[in-house]
Amino acid sequence: MDDETFQSLVTYHYRMIESLDGVGRMRFINNVFDDWVESQELGYPKKEQSQFSELLTELVKDFGH
Repeated sequence: MDDETFQSLVTYHYRMIESLDGVGRMRFINNVFDDWVESQELGYPKKEQSQFSELLTELVKDFGH
């Protein structure tokens, strides 16, 4: 995934999570976590695994879990 696509993905996730209540945010972050785990298990390229990890870290940092 190129950097522009990744930034679009981050922007999308932030818009989505801001519209949710606490439980919805928790579920949303859990889904991003599941995507990260899947990227590891399926052997996605290291750059994509890192991008999922970065997104997950930022969401947890900004919105808690």
